[in-house]
Amino acid sequence: MILFNGIAAVLFLLSAMYAVRILGREVKHQRTLGWPQAPARLSDGPDRLPLRYRNIFQNVRYYRAELEHPYVFYARGVRYTGNRLAPGKRQLSESDASTFLKELAKHRRYRVYFNPDDPTDNYLTAGTEVMAYLEVFMLATVGIVLPYIISCSPFFRQNLSGREVIILLLVVPVITVFSYHSARPPFQLAQRLNPMSESDIGKTRLELMDRQPVIDKASILRSAAKKS
Repeated sequence: MILFNGIAAVLFLLSAMYAVRILGREVKHQRTLGWPQAPARLSDGPDRLPLRYRNIFQNVRYYRAELEHPYVFYARGVRYTGNRLAPGKRQLSESDASTFLKELAKHRRYRVYFNPDDPTDNYLTAGTEVMAYLEVFMLATVGIVLPYIISCSPFFRQNLSGREVIILLLVVPVITVFSYHSARPPFQLAQRLNPMSESDIGKTRLELMDRQPVIDKASILRSAAKKS
């Protein structure tokens, strides 16, 4: 009994910590969605992600969720750079990094999200939501309703104490969420890139041209004649 309670408490603590991390990532995602966007240009040359560490047991590399060479964008006429891929994302597995870089190489201009109060805080994508509404409903059904029905069955009521029933109702939902996020690709960054089309690039160039001061050739010639 003591061993069972100890294992359940450890699982619950680990799952709660993981849930807090997921919640923090979702808060950052929602905040970034309201930020303004700006056209950015990637650096010349091949795109790379710095290596973070290597899992020697699984022989898998994990890369930082940062570009090795930063992109450049302008906000309020000021030049800024950035290299982070998504809010709350620290690393990519080797397969996810390969997929992302292949998609990234298709274009050299993308729209980036930047903090209006501090444009140095910016991301190449806004990331993805933690769960859609349908997924929340399915997890709630499997992780909350199902354990409740099981706990109400005569068999479990006869063989489980009140404390064990409470543990069942608490641990099963968080383990369900943990298993879901472990099996589900956490971020589909390659699908969240926002490339700029040729028409968008043309509009951006026209906007830059409109901001340039108009040069009056006649006034230049008159001023040159006065000086001479």
